This record gives sequence, structure tokens and C-alpha cells, in this order.
Amino acid sequence: MRLLRALGALVALTALLLGVPAALFAWGDLGALAPSRWGTLWSGAATAGTVIAVVTLVGWACWVLLMVSTVAEVVATLSGDRVRWRVPLTGWVQPIVAGLLAAVVAGLPGVSSMERFGEHEPMTPPSIAVPSSVAESDVAAAPGSIRSSDAEPSLSSSRSVHVVADGEELWTIAENRYGDGQRWQQIAEANGLTLDSPILPGMRLVLPGVPQAQAVAGPGAPPQSAPDRVVVRAGDSLWTIAEEHLGDPERWPEIADLNRTLIIDPDEIEVGWTIVLPHAEEEDPPSPAPIPEDSEQDPWQAEPTGTPADPSATSTPTTTASPDATGAGQPPSGNTAAPATSPAPPPTQVGPPSARPHSDTDDAPLFTREPLRLLAGGLTAALAAAVSAGLVVRHRIQSDQRDLGRRPVPAGESSRRLEAVWAAQADEATEPSGVTGTTVIVGETLDEQQPVTFDLTGVTVVRGPEALTRDLLGAVCTCLASAEWSATTEVVVVGRGLAWTTALDSPMLRYAPEAAVELRAAAERAHHRRVAADELDADLAEVVVFADLLEADERDLLIEVFEDAPGMAAVVIDNPGRTPWTRHGCVIRVDDEATARVGEGAPFVPCLVGAPARRALIDLHASATTTETTRAPWWADDPPPGVSTIHNPPDILEEASMTAVDAHRDRPTLLLLGPIQLVGTRGTRPSRAVKACEEYCGWLLENPGQSSQKMAQSLMVAEATRRSNMSRLRVWLGADERGQQFLPEAYTGRIQLHPGVSSDWDELQLLIQAGVNRTPSQALVQALQLVRGEPLADAAPGLWHWAEQWRRDMIATLRDIALVLGQRSLDSDDLEVARWALKRGLACAPTDELLLSMMIRVEHRLGNRGEAERLVMLVTRLARTRGYDLRVDTVMLIQEVMEGRIRTRKA
Repeated sequence: MRLLRALGALVALTALLLGVPAALFAWGDLGALAPSRWGTLWSGAATAGTVIAVVTLVGWACWVLLMVSTVAEVVATLSGDRVRWRVPLTGWVQPIVAGLLAAVVAGLPGVSSMERFGEHEPMTPPSIAVPSSVAESDVAAAPGSIRSSDAEPSLSSSRSVHVVADGEELWTIAENRYGDGQRWQQIAEANGLTLDSPILPGMRLVLPGVPQAQAVAGPGAPPQSAPDRVVVRAGDSLWTIAEEHLGDPERWPEIADLNRTLIIDPDEIEVGWTIVLPHAEEEDPPSPAPIPEDSEQDPWQAEPTGTPADPSATSTPTTTASPDATGAGQPPSGNTAAPATSPAPPPTQVGPPSARPHSDTDDAPLFTREPLRLLAGGLTAALAAAVSAGLVVRHRIQSDQRDLGRRPVPAGESSRRLEAVWAAQADEATEPSGVTGTTVIVGETLDEQQPVTFDLTGVTVVRGPEALTRDLLGAVCTCLASAEWSATTEVVVVGRGLAWTTALDSPMLRYAPEAAVELRAAAERAHHRRVAADELDADLAEVVVFADLLEADERDLLIEVFEDAPGMAAVVIDNPGRTPWTRHGCVIRVDDEATARVGEGAPFVPCLVGAPARRALIDLHASATTTETTRAPWWADDPPPGVSTIHNPPDILEEASMTAVDAHRDRPTLLLLGPIQLVGTRGTRPSRAVKACEEYCGWLLENPGQSSQKMAQSLMVAEATRRSNMSRLRVWLGADERGQQFLPEAYTGRIQLHPGVSSDWDELQLLIQAGVNRTPSQALVQALQLVRGEPLADAAPGLWHWAEQWRRDMIATLRDIALVLGQRSLDSDDLEVARWALKRGLACAPTDELLLSMMIRVEHRLGNRGEAERLVMLVTRLARTRGYDLRVDTVMLIQEVMEGRIRTRKA
């Protein structure tokens, strides 16, 4: 078949290159385009001969482009794609030539299949030429590359070439191929790049220390030709990757299991990721078959495999070799056996793990720890609680200082999913006891899942595989930067391996790139601390974390500096392949992802900040601290000149409506703008799981038409629990006058509420659909009358974790409505209406600077000096404790209220 395809391609290519000019010579005629006949052409008296001449001219131009494209593709093929140039105006013909030429070359004896050649646009952007010292056999198989399976590699397999995919950058390539984004510098140095160098799709980058990948096989290839890893392309999914490279699309759970530190949601993978593939000769476990919506079977429940369901009851994990700094494998500490050569068996469970166990009670445990820990990117519940609390504070400060009608740029979808997992995990966390400023969370116990804490004193050595020790150090730095009890502890991170921790935006954390320089500076600080030991504040401690391996002389100096320095501690990493430290304070040994020990103590599950968690921490902290904003979706463009907004608020506003609940609605309505309540239902209220049913209703309102699998993943519930609560919600909602259920059965696999089910948030959006700044004041009053308190005020612990961005948008919208109505009322001297509107806004955002400032102005104009001064003290205290500067307008207002005038700003 390959030979027949090659012969057909050769005939087609020959016909194009030789047949086209022969036909043009035989039937073409350019005589009508002679200069002597140009007058006839311009006069419009064209004949059939003129049309033939034009067609002939176009045909010759196309043939010239075809010939030039063929020459370019031949040169690129003979040079192994190292020599390629872009030919103008050939984008329509060059892919055709590339495909035909690839089929011809593939049919030559001794040449492997080139099924991938030509799948992507051959005209790649200017690429970095592979150094001549790198043989073609050392090029990692990737889209657009050609490789002969019979060629013998001329170099060691410790370096390969990576073809850049769409959306990749040096950081993501290093993170996917090395497991550490900080190693992008190695790629840059090997290819003569800098951080500012453009990285374009199609570029070939030498990856030092990466084992040579196997050739990529096309569909239908023998199982043993499957590659070790594949780069995700546009349109790929785990299903299509498994079908293309493993020959069986239902083996996608194996790929998800092997890449669980990268893939959080199997339904969402990103272009440019490098995904590890399982060996084809392994027997694939049974994959769950699709389950209809009305079935009681749990689609995430794995088939029995003979292994115990309890992770703690499984056998001792297989020890595998771990890479050190040079890429060579070293056995973990304490294990003298040879490293295992066969991969560990896949986990028992396949697909997204269920986080909430099968339980219908509200007081049942919400999460099973191990699956949730995998979803959380390695963060334990206690550390997730510290991170979540810090993000909440940052978002609140950011929201309180934003301009009217603006919205902070939200984090990416994958980061928001991890934030939701951390929020859910934090609700189940046990707060550590007896903590000090240098206490860090290093893991959780195996049995009761209680936090394992460690007090950093002197020198602490973290020993184990380099990647795992760095992940544990990442957890240490995250804890020191996020935990409330470490607010006065200064943290110094040394080395490129943990430079990402600066994104945590802690004022007490700083970065130092060179260990030698920081050691000398630490020695001076330690000397001053020893001299003034009696005068030191016990709460002002310092921890220096070294992310890179230290040399022997640096280790000796480190011990000398930190061994007895008051209030100072150091954390360093080491691996089993190096000479053990002769003196140190304590050793934390990381055996694998599931086991670590402090000294010779009991084993515990280490807290490891892996690649997904690192990306999420960087993204979430950046979005929570950025001052960049976009126009809010509830805000319209400024109205054109001459267009005014009607201001006609009512004369009387009922204060009692703040806590009133409209129970006379004739259709099911979920009240979200305050304590959560589902009113207007026509069925029987369930006797249990009421809060869960309300959450399900809210999720369906915000995510209409989604699948049951997506719902289970987002809510982090077991499928059986989801079905039980959906049945309760269906009965509770009831049916309309025509007997149609408000929660119909999802026979199509997509869940959709009846159009008659709504929420007070939907009602508010209808009132302001023209934009808050263009909505008449009467409609703004109606919108604020829906407010009964802070949105989702009584969300139960562990519930509504998916709705954090939704809740922020509700608060921001209500705050802007209150400000607009308050300003209009001030301008028209309706002070009581302004006060009423601002109280409604402050019920949602009690620390917002603009709301408090406008309330100060209202109380000042009403003559309530005592209340105005109280609000002034509140505003200034918030700015001082949170560490931000007040707006210029706020400062001038405070001067006017407190001093009777605005201070002179110019001499």
C-alpha cells in the first residue's frame, strides 16, 4: 500500500510539473495580449481569444509557483527540514506539494512512514537551526519532523530536539519535559536564547538532559511503535490521543492517570502540553462505559481489580529511580535495592475521583482525602486553608479599591478550578495548634489526616529526589508566605528553583539568586543577632530557604552561620547521591509522593506543591493583586452627549425590606442576594440535604445544559450522591400548571432547568440590562430592594466553593449600583435616598472605600458629625491595617470633614 501510494503521488506530481506546461503549450494562446491589441482590451471589445489568453497567463503563473514550491520542499526534505524558506504566494499550493512529496519519499526502500509529514503547515516560522553536532536521529519525534527508524543515533540519547507547538513558551516546555519550569534557563543557554527571544510554533529547541523520545506512530501502527510522550495539538482530546497513539480510544483513563500531576480535568487539556503515554504492551484496565442520566450506576466507580479500596491497605509502593541534577537516576535514601525498571501499576480508580463519599446527610464527611489531595495539586487541607484565606483577603482589598464600573481581570479557568478545590479542602482542615512564627506544614498523617507541622530551627536538610524535595520546599515557602502565624517572619528564597514563590506577593518574602552572596549577607545578619540577642523581638524571625544543591564549602559555611544564630533558620535540599551532611539540625526524608519522615519518626504524606499548583498559585495571586481592570459586564459605555438618565426614586423606602423574604412567588426562585433560600416551589421540601439541593439548583442556573459528569466534577460529589440529591430537588421543585417538571429528566445527557425557575440575581440582571450607568434610578432602587445581605451569606462549609467568582461579581455589581444611585441622589439633594442606597451597598461590601467615603459625605451633609467621624476612623484604620494608600479624593474628603477645609497643596 505504501508503494502504491508513492507511485500515485509520483504520477500526480509529474502530471503537475510536466503535464501543465505541456497543456499550456498545446492549447494556450497569449496572442490576444500582444501590445498591438491593448487598445481593443481597454475598449471593452474583448473576444474569446482574450479570455483564452488571460487563462493561459494565469496558468503559467500558477505553474511557476508550483515549481518554486516543489524545489523548496525538495531542499527541505533533503536537509532534514533544517533548510526551509517561505515562498510568497504559495500558501495554497505548498501543502499539496509537501503531501505528494512526502508520499513519494515514504515509498522509497529503507525510509520509514512519514504519515505526520505535511499534516501541519509546512511553512513554519523561522526556526532555530539544530546544531550540526546533533544527529537527525537525536531529534525528538514531533509534528512536522521526519525521522528514519533505521538510523543509528550518533550521539548519546541524553539530549533531544523539541518542536515548539502553538502556545508553548520556554517555561511550559521546561515544566512539561523536566518537571520544573525554572529549568528554562538550560534550554535558553543550549539554544542561544534569552527570556525576551520570540518562541514561535515550529522552532526546534535542543533539550539537554532529556532522553530521546521514540518516533511518533500514526493510526493503526503496531502497539510497540507508540511514543513515550506526545505534544497536544489544537483539537486534541484524551480520547483522540488514545485512539491515535494507542489504537484504542477507551484507554484515555490510562493517559489521565500517568499525567495526573498535569491533567486536573480530563475534559480540558491545553495545546503545547507534553503528555506521557503508557506502554502499549501493558494490559489496559477496563474503562467505564457511558451511563445514561437516569441510571443509578456511578460512572466514576472503577471496575474491581483485586486491590483494596483503602489506599492505606495497599502494598508498599514500588520504588523508582529519581533524577538528580544531571538527570542520572539515584535510589531513594534508605533503599539499597536496585531501582525498579517496570512502571508502577496504574491506580485502582480511573477517571475524575469522587471527592464526597456516598452520603445523603448534611453532617457526613465531605471529602475523601487522597483523591482530593490529587485534585488539589498536592496541597494538604491545612495549607489549602492558609492559601485560601490569603486569597480571600487579597481579593477583598482589590475589590474595595477598584474604580466604578471596572472589574479586575479574573484568573484562568484551570486556576479557578484549583482555587475551588482548595476552598473546599480548607473547610475540612484542622487548624494546627502550638504554632510559632517559623512553624510550617509539611504534610498530613496517614491515618487521621491531621496536619504535620515542623518548627524550623537551626539547619533543616530535606533529603530525597530533587524534584520532590523542591516541591516540599515550595510548600514550606507557601506556608511561610500565607499562614497568619508567620506574618512577622522574614523569608529569603535562594536559587532559581523557587523563584516562582515571589509571585505569592508577600511583603516578608524576598528572592536572592546566588547562594554564595546570600550566605555572606546572612553571616553578617547572624553576627548582629548574636551581638544584640537580648534586645531581639522573639516574633521577628528569619528563614532562608536554599533551593539549589550546595557545594561542600558552602554547606560548612551554612552550618557555621545558622547553627546557633538566634531567630534564624535555614532549609536546604540534598539527594541520596551526595555525601551526607556531617552536621545538621534535622533531616526530613522524602521517599516518594506518598511517604516522608522527620528523622526516624513515623511516616506521613508530604505536602508537595507540584506543577499545576505552582501555576495556579502564580496565576491566582497575580489576579488577586493586579491593578489592571477591564470594563465590567454590568457597565455600559458612556452615553452619547445629550442623553440623560432618569432619576426618579420613590419618596419612601422601607428599611424593613432588607431582611424580608418574598414568599409569595408563584414560580421556584432561588434567593442568592443574602441568606440562600429556595422559595416558590410546588413540591415537598426534602427532610435532608436541603442545603445541597439549593446548591445544585444554583449550579444548574449558572451552568445550563451541562452534562452530569461535568456537574459531578464541579461540585466534587460522588455520582450516586448527585443522583440522590437531584431526585430530592426534582420533587421539591415540582411541576408547572401543565404538569411539566421544573427539573426535567435529562434523557439527552444535558441537564436543563425549566425556564420558569429563576433567581433574584437573574431578576437584578434584567433590571440593569442596559448597564448600571444607563439604568433609570427607579430600576436601581428595585434592584437594591432585592438585597437581604451579602450574597451567599450562609453558604454551608464545603458547599458553593465553585461559585466564588460568581459571588464576587454579585458583590461588585451591587456595590456599583449603590454608588451610582447614591451619587445621583446626592446631586439631586435626596440625602435619605442616598443613605438608603449606600446602606444596601455596605451590606454587601462593608469595607469598600468608595461606599464608605460617599457615606461620610452624606452623614456630613446631614449634620451627623459623630457618625461621620466614626466612618472616618473606620476608613483610616482599614487602610493602615491592610497596608494600602487612600485615594486622593478620600483624603481630601476626610480633611474637609475633620478639619473643615482641604489643606493647601501648593505654596
